[in-house]
Amino acid sequence: MIHYTETVRIQGKELSDAAHIAAFVEIEKARQATTLTPFEFNTLGAFCLIKWAQVDVAIIEVGMGGRDDATNILTPDVSVITNVALDHEDWLGKGTEAIGEIKAGIFRSGRPAVIGQHQAPESMLRHAQQIGAIPHQNGVDWHITESGDEWAFSDKLGEITPLSPPKMPRDNVATAIAALRVSGLKFERAALHDVIHEANLPGRFQIIDHHPAVILDVAHNPHAAAYLAERLRNYPKKGKYLFVIGMLINKDIKGTVDYLKDLSEEWYCCGIQAGPRSSKAEDTAQYLPAAKLFPDILSGWDAAKSDANPGDVIVVCGSFYSVAPVLNELNPAIAQS
Repeated sequence: MIHYTETVRIQGKELSDAAHIAAFVEIEKARQATTLTPFEFNTLGAFCLIKWAQVDVAIIEVGMGGRDDATNILTPDVSVITNVALDHEDWLGKGTEAIGEIKAGIFRSGRPAVIGQHQAPESMLRHAQQIGAIPHQNGVDWHITESGDEWAFSDKLGEITPLSPPKMPRDNVATAIAALRVSGLKFERAALHDVIHEANLPGRFQIIDHHPAVILDVAHNPHAAAYLAERLRNYPKKGKYLFVIGMLINKDIKGTVDYLKDLSEEWYCCGIQAGPRSSKAEDTAQYLPAAKLFPDILSGWDAAKSDANPGDVIVVCGSFYSVAPVLNELNPAIAQS
């Protein structure tokens, strides 16, 4: 989100600029007359680095969709789809059935296909059946149960309980456990508990102990906004929320804002510069009558900081393009904390 080297980690550590450059040189030599898109070039560079490191296990995140994504040249041992939401419809098709079919393109015959969604699109399940993949679905092959603040995961191998509330979405954590179990990889229960308690991703309900407190979340579609709204309603704040938001013009801005607008009357709507997907503050503010308008994220961020009182919480959301500038500004302080 801040530096290109974030895209590949080996044993949890980023690699040097020189390592990435060496991989790019290798791909440039190998491609000859083949034309590559920037994402294809970057993906092959990442694969090159992983190969050189001789890793035992590689976790590859699909860029967008699945079937037509550059990462899909691999044959995975386990394929994972957390859920299907309405996003990237210009590329993936309209509706969850169309998107689900594209996402299911990462499934492989005879290999586990882990699905983290109770009500998965029929197109996804149908594709798995057609190619002979082995579905492993939430609510069918594995289950989540709650007991107070704790929860449990269970499948045919047995139950893992009690589990503490994770920092990341619980259903996603459970999906990861399901994938780990069907992979056949061995793991220590204590290590799993440590990861659940500590692990989080930058820009995903990332709480920064700042004055005032700051929550960074890249939520940029209605599904993600609904989850963010739920987390914010349960967050123990003393004051009010101040929202700094900017969204790309090709996103469902109204649908996203609708889940969040009742949480606060303090909105700082910002423009985003992102080529043809750029937006103006007015594009978001039209759904928030009392909003203040700013040409860019950092201008809105500075205004929110100035207006915030002790006990208030500033929420920066709407896009990676919104969260990244703020995280970059806070990064030195975070590194020292």
